[in-house]
Amino acid sequence: MKLRYLLVIVISIFCHWSELYAQPNAPQKTKISLDEAISLAFENNAELLNLRNANLIAKSQTSKGYNGYMPLVFLESGYNTRNEDVNQRFVTGQEQIRNNAITSQFNASLGLDYVLYNGFRNKHQQSSARTNLNLISAQVKALENNVENQVTSLYYQLVSSQQLNSLYLEALRLSKLKLEIAQLKLSIGRGSKPELLTAQTNYFTDSVQWIENLANQNALNLEFSNLINPKDWVIYTPKDTVITINRNLEIDISKSSELETYKQDLTLKANNLNIASSGLQPTITLNGRYNFSNINSQAGFLESSRTNGYTAGVGLRWNLFDGLKQSINTQIAFINLKNAQINYDAAQSRLSRQYLSLTSQYNSYIQLIDVLKDAIAVAKENVELSQELYKSGRSDIIFVREAELNYIQSQQNFLTYQLKVKNLELQIINLGR
Repeated sequence: MKLRYLLVIVISIFCHWSELYAQPNAPQKTKISLDEAISLAFENNAELLNLRNANLIAKSQTSKGYNGYMPLVFLESGYNTRNEDVNQRFVTGQEQIRNNAITSQFNASLGLDYVLYNGFRNKHQQSSARTNLNLISAQVKALENNVENQVTSLYYQLVSSQQLNSLYLEALRLSKLKLEIAQLKLSIGRGSKPELLTAQTNYFTDSVQWIENLANQNALNLEFSNLINPKDWVIYTPKDTVITINRNLEIDISKSSELETYKQDLTLKANNLNIASSGLQPTITLNGRYNFSNINSQAGFLESSRTNGYTAGVGLRWNLFDGLKQSINTQIAFINLKNAQINYDAAQSRLSRQYLSLTSQYNSYIQLIDVLKDAIAVAKENVELSQELYKSGRSDIIFVREAELNYIQSQQNFLTYQLKVKNLELQIINLGR
């Protein structure tokens, strides 16, 4: 009865999934390579797209013109008109009255302002803008690495899950066959009730294991698909069917994009200190104007006046006292620089510790999967030997099935730890990018 009940559950689950993917609005299934998945994730990651746009903005802010190296050339003009009643009395006793006297005035000026010296503020600002560009570029690279690592990890989890699913199905087939043999032996008096119960338990265990892996595989598919393309209703599955291990990892932590962000932030804080310090210096400016003015008036002694000409000069401004505001800004910039140095040193130390920890685990697991490979070879040899003994009549079929199940279990163990090695490999590689 238990066996029938379990079979009903398994069939129900199959029917449910079949109905789900048979519906008109069911997601389309598409096989995809790892490179294609990474490229698609880059195209659809909102945070990465925003950061790339920020990088374009930062690039435009590095020009000399944006940072005050170029002179300011401007044009000013204005036109005013007045309508007024004028009553003028002179010292001679004469009086002049004009009603609705119109006065109009037009002014135009072409000017130039140029900063000759401001404590090299322009230079420090441009240097800061370039450092900010490098910082955002490093952040883009770090985020790309993070997205790529997430995609790659899920991709190989799916590959491993598909491999395990095939093994679980084969184990389930053998467990069922072993159960049928135990039932047959008991019916002809050559078996025992404990042997049958053990076979039933193994069959139930393998069924649950297969169902759990299938459910996990579907969850991974959804997570993977949502990561690389959240806009479309598509389920992506890996094209690859095996996991390859890179045994020659050459990592240089000093090239880490994460460490580079801290390094650029340190440089940026140093530039900010220079900018703040430049505020303590005087500012010397060159200015020039060419002016034109035309006035027409019905009030007063002059009916019209027209002037034009140029002016030029050099100005100096030096804030002798501003409530110590600039000094405080300089102190704040210096403290921020110290904090940036602390963060950089801490990141360097943390990445070094992570590298040592991950490589230690990686090397241990590499040795373990080599042992598990040998275990697979031994289990396979045991299957072949048990089959020969069964064919010659010196062994029971149930021992053959037991050997086959052990062979499958050894493969399952290998795939499980192979995935762990691959995840460690990805983490180590990500430290040096």
